[in-house]
Amino acid sequence: MRILVAVDQNPYSERVIRLVAALAKNTWAHVTLLGIASDTQDFGESQSVGALHDLAAALDGYRRQFLGFFPDADSPYGRIGAGYRLVQEKKDIFNLEYPEQNERKDLKVRIRTGNAGKEILAESVQTEADLIVIGCDSKKRCQWPDDADVPGKIVKNANCSVFVVKEEKKPRMIDCCLDHDTVSQASIELINQLVTLYQVELEIIGLADDKGLSADVDRR
Repeated sequence: MRILVAVDQNPYSERVIRLVAALAKNTWAHVTLLGIASDTQDFGESQSVGALHDLAAALDGYRRQFLGFFPDADSPYGRIGAGYRLVQEKKDIFNLEYPEQNERKDLKVRIRTGNAGKEILAESVQTEADLIVIGCDSKKRCQWPDDADVPGKIVKNANCSVFVVKEEKKPRMIDCCLDHDTVSQASIELINQLVTLYQVELEIIGLADDKGLSADVDRR
């Protein structure tokens, strides 16, 4: 499994990291942490360079938080202690590069500049993500820079599963809603992992239109 974790510098991103670490413990997924810098910033200016490095430092903190769930001796993702270099891959893409650690699984940390929704979707295609995890506060509108509805746009346009984490609480049941009979293996695996992670019951709900429930959906 490949998980793309879209984070910003708001508190809900820390909740996202805790959830992704728990999923990664069960799946040993390849993980990419992605931050978005506004495309209005000119990185030739000292103020914007400072903002870029602030975002990089926040991402490094999320990486350390993630690795804290894996003891160094057993971690497939490397060690916490290594420092990073901020390296520009392309005009609008930066990588946080860490010393070689003989990682068995990828834990990449990247920054893209531009529109948050478009850049998250572009990264999901480039990394062939099976799952995008993104945070949001518990209010109707999120706090993503430049566009409060970034999570909604990701859900609508992504080619893979999307998990929007709004607040940290233990669910009592997971509802799986089906409106067609085509369900990918990655989606089934994700549902299974969430049921295992939260130790709750699963309820499968078939969504019917005015003609009733499709026979194919019913069989599925």
